[in-house]
Amino acid sequence: MASMTIGSVIERVRDQVSEVSTVTGFWSDRALWHYCYDAQVELALDGDVIEDRVTFTTTTTGTREYSLPTNTLRIKHLLYDAKKVQQIDQREFMRATNNDGASSTVQGTPLYYYVFGTAGGSGFLGFEPKPDKAAAVVMFRSKLPPTGPGSYTSSTELEVPYEYGHFLQEYVLWKAWSKEHSPEGVRLAQFHRQMWVESVQRVQRMQREKFSGDRFKAVKDADNMFNTGFGMI
Repeated sequence: MASMTIGSVIERVRDQVSEVSTVTGFWSDRALWHYCYDAQVELALDGDVIEDRVTFTTTTTGTREYSLPTNTLRIKHLLYDAKKVQQIDQREFMRATNNDGASSTVQGTPLYYYVFGTAGGSGFLGFEPKPDKAAAVVMFRSKLPPTGPGSYTSSTELEVPYEYGHFLQEYVLWKAWSKEHSPEGVRLAQFHRQMWVESVQRVQRMQREKFSGDRFKAVKDADNMFNTGFGMI
């Protein structure tokens, strides 16, 4: 699979600002690496561009709640024992448990799950009903970049997909020129900020097209595709 490195982004940035030296230059590699990380976080938050599938836990009989995997942003699809579980919100969960979710003792094959907590994996998800056996839980999710800038080297691969990697330089150039307080620096910072905003919008359009039909007219809802070309699911 094609990949792009942090070093290749920084090389493009230094070419744009006509600065080759990383020793005597105005912008250190470490500062530019941090900007690269921040740009990937922004794309993850705004476009769900970093995705994976993870078997993150095995349920315990009678245990409802489980901590989310680290860096989790949004759950796209959840399988319990290889069967899809439907997401509900807290209000629906309370309704399903007669407004007494905490003391509900019903066990069985989970039909629903709910999520509580902030983005980034500090929350948890809960099942209804409580699992009645040990079974693997597989999550398809979007996430934050797992590798922080403190461990970057020039050969570190970007976390965002290859097709979005070249957009990062606009964010890095925006932040780099923001450090230069001359009129020209301010002008270039504003220019690259606008280019970054347009890049994010383009990424969002490209992400939406992943859920479009062959004619690219209707966007499909990944959580509500019960009627498909293969029948009801």
